[in-house]
Amino acid sequence: MIPRQEHVKRAIEIALVGSHTVTLIAQGDPGDAFALAGWLNAYQPDTARVVRPCPCGNRGSDRAVCSCSADARLAYQAQPEIVQALLADLIITVPNMMAFPDTRGEPDERVQERVAAARRRTVVEERVDPDQRPFVSTLHDSAATSLLKAAIRQLPMSGTRIRQMLAVAGSIAKLADVPQIGAAHLAEAFVYRPRWDEA
Repeated sequence: MIPRQEHVKRAIEIALVGSHTVTLIAQGDPGDAFALAGWLNAYQPDTARVVRPCPCGNRGSDRAVCSCSADARLAYQAQPEIVQALLADLIITVPNMMAFPDTRGEPDERVQERVAAARRRTVVEERVDPDQRPFVSTLHDSAATSLLKAAIRQLPMSGTRIRQMLAVAGSIAKLADVPQIGAAHLAEAFVYRPRWDEA
């Protein structure tokens, strides 16, 4: 496995648990992003793709300056393949770390063991009713229920996106070996929604 990008590898592990789709937004040199996408696709074919945050690829990078105009960025983000990429279950930015020294990566076998164990677990997941309104039951603790309600009120998410987020939260709960989705699982799932302004 790639001996860098621990936060991205965490997202990939979650994706493997729930067979989720992933889009990696590669800043600067996309080498790490393509390597990580290739690693995931080897285990779960065609579930990971790589896109750039803008035409030059440097938007949001702390190591290079974006040379794209606002119009160029908007036009790029409106391209059908980019719009499609942002429908993935998990969206995560991959900063350019190719120039940093390698750190010892976790063995693939250990990741596979955790994923296999998590897949065997059952988690009670939240539902969204046919009218796309949240059906908040007693499945979560009060903190998780409050967080879910607040997210639905404040974030621009469709019913489909809410279901995706809850499915991702369920995979996170499985990795944590708990039977229900809690606030911490929801909070981590929120991190993986698309936000071009922060990319």
